[in-house]
Amino acid sequence: MSKPPAGGSPQAARLPRMQAGPNPQHLLVTLMGDYWGDGEARAPSQALVAILAEFGITERSARTALARLVRRDVLSVEKEGRRTFYTLTKQAITNGWHSRDQLLRLGHRPSAPAWDRKWLVVAYSVPTEVSVARTNFRTRLRAAGFAPLQDAVWISPTTKTAVLAALLGEFPEVNATVFTADALSPITADSQLESLWDLTPAARRYAEFVERFEPVLARVRDGRVDGREALLVRTETMDMWRESRRVDPDLPDQLAPADWARPRARELLVRLYDGLGPLAEQACRSIVAPYDGEDRESTQVRHYSIADYLDAGAPPGTR
Repeated sequence: MSKPPAGGSPQAARLPRMQAGPNPQHLLVTLMGDYWGDGEARAPSQALVAILAEFGITERSARTALARLVRRDVLSVEKEGRRTFYTLTKQAITNGWHSRDQLLRLGHRPSAPAWDRKWLVVAYSVPTEVSVARTNFRTRLRAAGFAPLQDAVWISPTTKTAVLAALLGEFPEVNATVFTADALSPITADSQLESLWDLTPAARRYAEFVERFEPVLARVRDGRVDGREALLVRTETMDMWRESRRVDPDLPDQLAPADWARPRARELLVRLYDGLGPLAEQACRSIVAPYDGEDRESTQVRHYSIADYLDAGAPPGTR
């Protein structure tokens, strides 16, 4: 199995936003990234409609989603006679890789050293005439795992300097001073931590994740999961993990609550997403095969493991 190719930086293609319930555009991007993510593989339109049908998406909704993703420069379209094929654009692959890289590094603690108890601090000011920029900057800081120690002084226990530098580059109106510091009055799970980061939503998400997928893992071990279910479950695990990412500031393990379920949830994610990969790929190929042309598009379907993404080392582009 090949690894995701490297190259590029994120900008143009507008990936669909997450929303409650089945979202055909989001689902299409997820499936294309999961099984046609190398920049060369192309998917027949009829095959994509058939795959989305497995997730309860109607043909009309599927074709509308395809057209909208082409307009948003997420998918490129190619016609051969009466047949239509779709491929992820270079920029969509790059943007998607950046998003997935952040997603899969959540809770990833392979052999990282223990937290050094250093805090990344950003003190900033924004001119009053650009108050919208101030609000947006704070929202993005929060999404990056920072919390307000005081109104314009935000902190993070992880040295996300690259993330912060990129964020500041997007907000030229913000005047910021950035430094690392030691906290002489320790910020721990039983003091200021709860007022800075509300971990309740994330804790609830991880508990739900474990409750949902523990029984599935047991059935996988017993060989009681077929290809169709593997395709559905593999996508569901990543979607639920993505929802957790939205509410988890990814604090060091030393700051996590005693009953923190994220380690078990991440273990389930890895074992199911990776373990179901071959079955899901086979199911996906079987759905695509009836729509094969001369290029035998079903043979272009490939799955990637979480390790493949994390080891890639750079955003994917086209070869």
